Amino acid sequence: MAQSIRQRNLFAAEDYRVVYDSFKQANFQAYDYDTIRGALVDYIQQQYPENYNDWIQSSEFVALIETLSFLAHSLAFRIDQTGRENFLSTAERRASVLRIADFLGYTPSRHQPARGQLKVTGIRTTQDVYDINGSSLKNTTVDFEDSYQNFLLIMNEVLGNVNKFGRPTDTTRIGNIKHDIYSTSIEAGHNIVFGVNGKVNGNRDNFEIHGLEIDSSSNVLLESAPDQNKSFDIVYKNDGQGIGSEGTGFFVGFKQGNLQFTDINATTAISNLIVDLSATNVNNNDIWVQEINTAGEITDTWTKIDSGFGANTVFNNIRQDNRKLYTVKTMDQDNVNIQFGDGVFSDIPRGIIRIWYRTGVNQAYTLDPDDIGTVTFGYTYTANHSIGSTTDNTYKVTFTCELQSPVTNAASQESVTSIKNNAGRVFATQDRMITASDYSVYPLTVSENVNKIKAVNRTYSGHSRFIKPQDPTGTYQNVDMLADDGYIYSEGITYRSNLALPSTLTSDQIYERFLADLIENPEIVNLFYTKYDVNEIDFSTTAGSYEWQQITSGYRGSTGYLTLNSEIQKVGDNSVNDLVDAAPGSIVEFIETPYNAGTLGVIGQTLSIINAGSGYTSAPTVTVQGTGTGATATATVSGGQLAAITLTNGGTGYQNPVVITISGGGGAGAEVVATATTASRSWARVVDIVNDGQGINDNNGNPTGLTSRGQGAIILNKSIPNTARISQIFSAYSTAFTVEEKATIIDELENSNTFGLRYDAATRTWIVIQAGDLPPENENSPDNFSLTNAGDNSNSNADHSWIVRAQYTANAWRFISRRTRFVFGSNDRIRFFNQNGDRRFNVDTNKPDRDRIMVSKINTIPGGSVYPIGENLPFYTYRYFTGTDGYTDDRKVIVTLADIDNDNYPDNPLAFRTLVDADTITLGTVSEDGYSYVALSDVGTTTTGRQDLTFVWKRISTSDYRIDPSLSNIIDIFVLNQNYDTKYREWIADSRLASTKPLAPTSIELETQFADIASKKAISDSIVYRPAFYKVLFGELADIELQGKFKIVKVSGTTLTNNEIKSRALNAINQFFDIDNWDFGEVFYFTELSAYIHQQLPGIISSVVITPVQTSGVFGDLFQITPESNELFIPDVILQDIDIVDSLNSLR
Repeated sequence: MAQSIRQRNLFAAEDYRVVYDSFKQANFQAYDYDTIRGALVDYIQQQYPENYNDWIQSSEFVALIETLSFLAHSLAFRIDQTGRENFLSTAERRASVLRIADFLGYTPSRHQPARGQLKVTGIRTTQDVYDINGSSLKNTTVDFEDSYQNFLLIMNEVLGNVNKFGRPTDTTRIGNIKHDIYSTSIEAGHNIVFGVNGKVNGNRDNFEIHGLEIDSSSNVLLESAPDQNKSFDIVYKNDGQGIGSEGTGFFVGFKQGNLQFTDINATTAISNLIVDLSATNVNNNDIWVQEINTAGEITDTWTKIDSGFGANTVFNNIRQDNRKLYTVKTMDQDNVNIQFGDGVFSDIPRGIIRIWYRTGVNQAYTLDPDDIGTVTFGYTYTANHSIGSTTDNTYKVTFTCELQSPVTNAASQESVTSIKNNAGRVFATQDRMITASDYSVYPLTVSENVNKIKAVNRTYSGHSRFIKPQDPTGTYQNVDMLADDGYIYSEGITYRSNLALPSTLTSDQIYERFLADLIENPEIVNLFYTKYDVNEIDFSTTAGSYEWQQITSGYRGSTGYLTLNSEIQKVGDNSVNDLVDAAPGSIVEFIETPYNAGTLGVIGQTLSIINAGSGYTSAPTVTVQGTGTGATATATVSGGQLAAITLTNGGTGYQNPVVITISGGGGAGAEVVATATTASRSWARVVDIVNDGQGINDNNGNPTGLTSRGQGAIILNKSIPNTARISQIFSAYSTAFTVEEKATIIDELENSNTFGLRYDAATRTWIVIQAGDLPPENENSPDNFSLTNAGDNSNSNADHSWIVRAQYTANAWRFISRRTRFVFGSNDRIRFFNQNGDRRFNVDTNKPDRDRIMVSKINTIPGGSVYPIGENLPFYTYRYFTGTDGYTDDRKVIVTLADIDNDNYPDNPLAFRTLVDADTITLGTVSEDGYSYVALSDVGTTTTGRQDLTFVWKRISTSDYRIDPSLSNIIDIFVLNQNYDTKYREWIADSRLASTKPLAPTSIELETQFADIASKKAISDSIVYRPAFYKVLFGELADIELQGKFKIVKVSGTTLTNNEIKSRALNAINQFFDIDNWDFGEVFYFTELSAYIHQQLPGIISSVVITPVQTSGVFGDLFQITPESNELFIPDVILQDIDIVDSLNSLR
């Protein structure tokens, strides 16, 4: 004790007790100027009351106190700020956040440039290259699609002898698309990249074309490392859809930015050398470090180490024999420094070190094909030396390139907020992806272009590699599902869209946005082929039948002409008979020889007796039973047995089996068999007609039925055999307005007229119905559609034939369309999950394919017949079935008439009529597990339809991405791309046209985007990246079942105007659906939204409800809406979708 006292007294500057006594009265809670000044004054008054009492404002001591207070305030702020900058949650300066993130092992992403591939659409050379006709292709730009063979002739010269087309230097499959790498014979010392111009957010900027290589570790295409003496490599991709496909052809890589390099001369060994690059906006991926000699030739390359948790130039997973390692540290302005090793665990750089890097635009943007346009680049290449020469010749090749689809992978540097959110979570992953949360967190670090992630473990380790992988969901593999409990019905629906007035849109813009694409909707097409009549033509006799005379035939169709009694007939508008309907676009049914619809034979033909019976004393009666009518026969008896059964009328309309009954005649036991001979029928579309179908004339002025090229004057989309006869014609339906029709519609819009549009099948034109001829609005139901008074212009509101109606009021345009919906369902056997409404190329048929329902030919003829219908009837799945309450019912699917040959016309326009005719089914409400839905029922509403159908659901997979599941957990990662999110929201707010709807990134693009983290996953896992999508709610862009209006009752006496209440409610709706508040697949409940709106408008509104736009909707619909597992909700609501009402007595 004495020692401590002694040392304190002798050596301590001050005893702590002295310090405590001095400051025990000080106020240490004072931090700002006012409290510090007050604390100083209080302290002096308490400690020195007698020594100082001059407190006038002009006193020098007071000025000194105030100056000291200011300094103390400033010092307190700086100390506090310094403390805050040392904690991730409170740091604000980017430099501080980067420093803390680095301490946690997190590497923030710098900006990502727009990058992708340009398709080589043309090639030009100065070399003498000759085509198969001996014509020179020198200095001629040869198009890839138009002159494929000539294109390859030139390309093979550029490729040289080592890897001619078909012999790539490297190959792989990415997303099931074959990628072949070819090396061109570019002259040594060439440019590393080739600069072109493009637009970034409307401003011109630099882009660079570069070579490509396959990264073996991640199986993606990467930019070739800079090397002036290496070949310039390009890729040939083949997506299996022909040379006309956007995804087939030669491609070169491109990136936004400028490639640069910095050389350092490491003459002395410096441990842990750090090289600062002063350039700002260095992108996230493009850094290469090389050793070069004085001639600039590469002597060695250095390997980049990901600077993460537990990884650096000392500790890493690089093989021990590779010690040339470096790491990259990101600084404040996206400038970087390169850090080398210590000479023990990794080498110290010596000699000339060249550091390549690319700078670019630090912005997020979408690059559309028009932003790049058509660009060219070229270089000098060497080709085989000519005969007698020992040196190769050099030539100049020029490539013409185009961007085929939008690029959405550009991203700005990671924001401070994102770094703060991600650093801690990534630290918890320990720089690897093992658990489910790891897969949902770690991919967020790739770039700022990732808005939201959801990971789903699709399967598990343990599948045998000796069993062919099966995917019953149909997500990754085509699946056929057979059931016998199918039902189908039709219902008329009314679709509405509104434009609030006044509007900034011009009449042309209104037309383009609301009307231009409307008439090609599949459900409007359904209405046409359901409500309009087909022209039936007699084909029973040679004298009165129109026969097809085939001239040419191929897989794309056939050509020929039509004859009547051997005379070549006119078809189309100038015809004077039934062929007036056979215009381009019409669909014609042909019946082949023997030109019958199910006959038992010709008169006098005998039927087959398989048992002659016995005891017959007279000719028995022969009765024919079956689907047809008119067949009769007589019996001949000899020796008590049947000797012959002879047809007296072959009848028509019979399908096998046909039952022959023998009765009377005194005998028994006779058995007779008859087989109906039914001619083949097929529908074909008229593609084009030359000279009214009669072609050119011969020397005598008579029509030949031929064109000047020797083909038939009528072109059909299918191959129809010679002498087939026409049995039915469906007039052409126009899915696009003509220039004249468009002008007429725009005039009506310009004049603010209410009008309708009807389709005249005879003239194949869309005709405007004036307001005075339109029925009242309460008769808009599709059930009221009728052609009886079509064209009635007596101003008596009698024309019910309108398909589209434009209703004008001072407050809004309301556009209404009538449609016919076909719904197909399965009672118990099948659930229609993972529907694919998009076409995919079928490698077996070489045609696009999509999901379809194939109703089997074994189903019976409608009307209670016991005989089979005799033909398979296909229907395309159109989209999911959503009830009026917003519930997606996977027991049903909306279908349309099938178009298997992909020509935008149904293959069998009468498929629904043939299957259903006048049959009906009963639909009622069924409750199950607390949910109610509409299904087959004994009690309910009767509608046109069939049930108990045998069918096959042919599910076409959305992706054929295959992996070997025997060793793997398969992780599906759904990604919402930020650029896609931005573009989609801009589209909703502005364009809204289907033709400009943004496309989500493909799985291949996402795989490339996340290639850098492929090494972080577990070795037993395989990742499949899939894009996420938006499900639009409430507005006109939503499905009709999900469209609704908000009704708000305001509190009596509130001072806010109606528009102010609407504006606040709209803001609340948008905030409620903010992307951060939702996860993929989360169910929407209206009670949550209603509660939030009430919370945001307390004391202002008393009630809020949502009412469906659909006419059949009722209060309570849209209460609950369930999205798909890869969907997020996005509202499409404007002020006009919100109404202020006095009460909820009337909601419509």
